[in-house]
Amino acid sequence: TDHPEKTTIFDTALPFLQSFSVQAAEIAPWCIRVEPSRIQIPLMPKLPAESMLACFLFALPLLLGGTCDFEGFVCRDAQTRDCLAILQDLGIKIQETFDPANIHIEREARRSFELPEAFSTRMQGNTLPLLLSLAAAFAFQEHDITLPLPLPPVAREFLNFVGLDVDEQGHLFKNSQPSEAAPLCWNAPSPEWALALATCACNRPKDGFKLGNAGIITQIWPRYWSLYNTLPNSPKKEEPGTDAPRRRRILVEGKTKLPPLPEDM
Repeated sequence: TDHPEKTTIFDTALPFLQSFSVQAAEIAPWCIRVEPSRIQIPLMPKLPAESMLACFLFALPLLLGGTCDFEGFVCRDAQTRDCLAILQDLGIKIQETFDPANIHIEREARRSFELPEAFSTRMQGNTLPLLLSLAAAFAFQEHDITLPLPLPPVAREFLNFVGLDVDEQGHLFKNSQPSEAAPLCWNAPSPEWALALATCACNRPKDGFKLGNAGIITQIWPRYWSLYNTLPNSPKKEEPGTDAPRRRRILVEGKTKLPPLPEDM
């Protein structure tokens, strides 16, 4: 019961077992009883989308405008609910359809920008990649962003790669003189960090970022990069009456190997 991800594991394991006709039930807090039963695997089993990864998709209308429709989403853990609440506070409108697993997402019109209070307090654990990527995207839009300190090494590495830095008070700013040690190509340590780079790239004013291990996402969502790089630009970036070519926000480098995950991440 001391595992840091026990809530996510518990909320995911029970529905998964039950979907295969396993007689499993919660009998006490953090305790599941599995009875002897015959496992039945459907001919076409349906597994819900990984909820935290799906939140990155929900953030796209916030940065690029437009609307999105998603099927098969089930929010199973508290951290995902926190991210959904923050996205809604930032201006995302989530509407359920006749099927609770199918939702419609669009961006609400707002006159001013304001970070919700929970943005900084929730920037930890599994929510860190998403919230940090949004902070970076907002910083590219010249918004005043303050991050909670200290930042873990992987967060500082991410900011360094995208050309941002933080001062002693946690204020996020563009680094006009990037470090010579900043890599030209970045290897994401997890799928969440790969999607964080993609989210951040939506608002980067210049060329895209080079990702060394794009396969970390294509193993999960094979068509993600081809769809992502053809998304329209934000209306604020396109001049009326012009047919500007779509820019490649993420440049894929397929030969770079995934580095070991830092122990203190």
